[in-house]
Amino acid sequence: MLERGGAYDVVAKYLRKKERQNEKRGKDVGLAVVEEFEVGKEFIDKVYGKERTSMINLKHANLNGYAWVFSKHDVLNIGYGGFSDEMKRIDIKKEFKNYLDFLKKNGYLPKWVESKKLKGAPLPFIGSMKKTYSDRVVTVGDAAGFVSPLTGEGIHYAIDSGKIASEVISKALEKEDFSAQFLKTYQNILAKSWRKDLEALRFFHRMLMKWPEKIVKYGGKDEKLKKIFTNLFVGDINASRMKWRITSRIVMDFLVYDVFRRG
Repeated sequence: MLERGGAYDVVAKYLRKKERQNEKRGKDVGLAVVEEFEVGKEFIDKVYGKERTSMINLKHANLNGYAWVFSKHDVLNIGYGGFSDEMKRIDIKKEFKNYLDFLKKNGYLPKWVESKKLKGAPLPFIGSMKKTYSDRVVTVGDAAGFVSPLTGEGIHYAIDSGKIASEVISKALEKEDFSAQFLKTYQNILAKSWRKDLEALRFFHRMLMKWPEKIVKYGGKDEKLKKIFTNLFVGDINASRMKWRITSRIVMDFLVYDVFRRG
């Protein structure tokens, strides 16, 4: 069985229980809310440009997440997210309205826009499974917790893990062997591809949520750091290989912009 049933998938839950993988659902599952607004190509051309720039606002509503505006042809995709236990403590619709009001006030959204169809979805924000296989079962995508802890993006990991799983299953069919021992190949391949990146992105998520103002300030002054974090967000950089190089860059900026200048 190839399983991809979302953050609260039943088979993945069974596998976690069987393998004694502790779950702290409020801490490793997030919730994102989003709505799309047709605002017209003319407005987006004027405000977001032909290149269709996007916006990220860290720690919206004091959550360990972010709010965003992704501009498309004539539509704005607007939303925010955080961990489930945090989201339960706030008024989700009110905080969404607050963000829309902020965007209107600063000219990033037409004043006539009103929220009508706010949607939400759970995300395994920091919940990658330690063991993703068992007898006759492999888990992929959201069910296995394959989502960037930094951004919540999971489409790339869902497609890639599904592709790898299908290749392993095809070989299992040829050999008529669906044992956990054989299906372990799936996890071995993941370990060599991007799985370590998810752990590194978890580290950067914690760093970004702990010092959002400082990192944004440093990024504004350090073009190299700005490019690094942009690449981390869009997935164009090997996070695990660059982890300590990026960390040392941030520490260097801390010394240059905070410590030395104060001295």
